[in-house]
Amino acid sequence: MKNPFIYGKIVTGESFVNRKKEKADLTKSLLDSQVVFLISSRRYGKSSLLKKVSDELKTKKAQVAYIDLFKCSSLEQFVAQYAGVLASLETSVAEKAMKLIGEWIASLRPQFTINKDGTLGLEIDARPREQEVYQLLEKLMEKPQGYAKRHKCPVVVMIDEFQEIVRFGGEQLEKYLRAVIQGQKNVGYVFSGSKRSMLTDMVSKKSRAFYHSGPVMYLDKIDQEEWVQYIKDKFRQGKIAIDDVVIRKIIQKAQNIPYYVQSLSHKIWELTGDFGRVEEKAMAAAVEAIVDESRHVYGALWELLPSTQQRLLEGIARGVIENPLSQDFITRYQMNSRSTVMTSLKLLEKKDILEKTGKKYIFCDIWFSEWVLKR
Repeated sequence: MKNPFIYGKIVTGESFVNRKKEKADLTKSLLDSQVVFLISSRRYGKSSLLKKVSDELKTKKAQVAYIDLFKCSSLEQFVAQYAGVLASLETSVAEKAMKLIGEWIASLRPQFTINKDGTLGLEIDARPREQEVYQLLEKLMEKPQGYAKRHKCPVVVMIDEFQEIVRFGGEQLEKYLRAVIQGQKNVGYVFSGSKRSMLTDMVSKKSRAFYHSGPVMYLDKIDQEEWVQYIKDKFRQGKIAIDDVVIRKIIQKAQNIPYYVQSLSHKIWELTGDFGRVEEKAMAAAVEAIVDESRHVYGALWELLPSTQQRLLEGIARGVIENPLSQDFITRYQMNSRSTVMTSLKLLEKKDILEKTGKKYIFCDIWFSEWVLKR
């Protein structure tokens, strides 16, 4: 039987665990044409939830435009990707879609390719003036409203990793987008992202354009009991026995983060083979195997870090002292001063190695934390 635990990609079908309330709430808000911010820590299944909601919206005759800003490195590429997605709403015929995009963003000198899945790929041949790009973006962002009126159906625009918009145009671009969409009555928007602090600032600071612009959804961890049943069922389908106690320890080790629960379960399935029962020691072997597979990546990353950041990571990985700004932590890990710790924390957040959750700092990659402990 094929390994049933999927990670590292969009999870659909029977591999999608729970999120029933989140799916229902998000679907309703978008059909009500609201602007929703979906904020999640990394690897909590945000993109999989968006795909699930998108499928649900389509059953309700809504048209969905999805843009992933991680695939864009500039404002021009965002405009090009947005145009491609909107053109796909108009027609499924690639030639006509290419014509539409050519009319919309001709001044960007687009170059077209057709991807394996039938979608359009675009590249920008030359960099236009900023004013031209903003004018083009405004025209594009008006099209969903026009489409909704013309076809008498709801339209939903999903922009994933929305915090990247700041990198493209700063707070000025936020204000611009807000001004364009605030009058649209037939279009729902969801702006999602995994950099919690950046997105939280967008919606919580009075000086920001999207302050109190609509509902904010924080994606929490999945209920442990949902995982227990899911993991048990998957192993049973493969005729492999596993006790609830072992399952709970898997969830605990993976910190109840969907990506890590799936990846750890995947590796345990691999290592169990034809033995027919998962023993508790299999979990430790699976963690060791996962960490070992990435040892070269972690080692290279570690070597690039200054010693102060290395010591800080060691202390956080050990978890002996919860507050890295305490004098006890500073003394134990030779951090010199509180300002040194604060500077290191900010740099490690910027490098996507640490993430602040509440008052705690945690590793973005928990297997990297395991590697730090084992070295």
